Amino acid sequence: MTPLDFLAAVLPSPGNGYYCAVELATNKKQHVFGQSLEEIQPTLEKWAKKGYDTYFALGTFGTNKDRTKDNMHASQVLAVDLDCNHPKDIGSSVILVDKCPCSCNRSLAWIFLTLILAIFLRRFFCQSSNLSASNDSLLYAL
Repeated sequence: MTPLDFLAAVLPSPGNGYYCAVELATNKKQHVFGQSLEEIQPTLEKWAKKGYDTYFALGTFGTNKDRTKDNMHASQVLAVDLDCNHPKDIGSSVILVDKCPCSCNRSLAWIFLTLILAIFLRRFFCQSSNLSASNDSLLYAL
């Protein structure tokens, strides 16, 4: 499976707005929009050759002007974004990890909390999901 095949599997199908990717390596944070993944592929390849980290929006946008919640058009994923390296952005969650009673590494505590949240969200929002209980056991084991 190529990276574009993967993106095509998780993003809305073509004809549902503009796809967006952002390079994170420069201060400019250049955005590229396209109505197909193939349309933005040359820019993605250029960024990859330069070694740039790249962010892919998890949905499509109504216009190619900006990547804002008001411009969000379609999405078929439910995602949780925890920015663990910026405590000011996550507020009271830091207190929860700081008070973790275990002697484990704080990074492991973040992973644990993220997995618990993922399990909760799956059970709360996807009760009719075809995922089996064994998948939850795998998450617990991690």
